[in-house]
Amino acid sequence: MDKGVVIVSDDLIFYKLFETPLLRKIPDLLLFSCKTYQDIDSMFPDTNIQLILLDDFKASISSIEIIRYLRTKVQTVAPIWFFPEIKTKSYAYKSHEMGASILIYRPFDPFKVANEIAAIINR
Repeated sequence: MDKGVVIVSDDLIFYKLFETPLLRKIPDLLLFSCKTYQDIDSMFPDTNIQLILLDDFKASISSIEIIRYLRTKVQTVAPIWFFPEIKTKSYAYKSHEMGASILIYRPFDPFKVANEIAAIINR
């Protein structure tokens, strides 16, 4: 079975942070990038996605809205690991309420995160 991870971000650097460590840890991984709702719609449901990494968007799209969209419109059950820039309890609560599985705050080590992802996907 294919192993798929989607990185949802409008920042190419965020994608690049994970590309090399993930592909080294999981050579047969299918790694996808989404920047818009249209990208998300084209990705689901045709692809077997096991994990979603969501960057906090800098553009006009609300990250909380993307989480809601993934859970309600796309109806994905894949875990969503959210990397928010806002570090308030209310934002964390709202993120979890909308469907984020884990919040990972900056600064973070992409190699450590890749190790955690590999452990989960290779189970």
